[in-house]
Amino acid sequence: MNKNYLISSLLALTFFTGCETTNALNNFKSEIQSAYAIENTKKRDLYYNNEIKAILFVTYLNNINKKYKSDDINSFLIGVHLTNNENNDLNKDTYSFSLNNQKATSINKIDTNSNLVQSIPLKNNWAKYYLIDFKNDEDKKDLNLKFSHINFGHLTITLQK
Repeated sequence: MNKNYLISSLLALTFFTGCETTNALNNFKSEIQSAYAIENTKKRDLYYNNEIKAILFVTYLNNINKKYKSDDINSFLIGVHLTNNENNDLNKDTYSFSLNNQKATSINKIDTNSNLVQSIPLKNNWAKYYLIDFKNDEDKKDLNLKFSHINFGHLTITLQK
């Protein structure tokens, strides 16, 4: 009896799993840009008194989008969400960015419904997004992006060119 039950269970299991093609990549877009975006995106949390005060999503655009490929400028799409704060605006809050201790050359607020924000696989619906450009230092391969908040401190995110 146990032998017949075991054989019928194995046959049923083989039949049901044999009909489905399972692959972890089925859950992702098959676009090449999406794969590069995952590789060039990082998320970090800024802690203060053991509480998350800011959530950052940083995507290095030079490696994933031909429009931003440049030898002169490093471009980033950065999402900032300040927790327990209805106003996440870069111009009104007391936070800033630097890349390898250099200030940004331009900061532009990006609509969350824009094609650029929608094209990245890791995003936060509550974040405010900015396109931030920095002058490229060709000698440096490590990109140390520093987020500083006047009250909560700072964090550094390292990406590769």
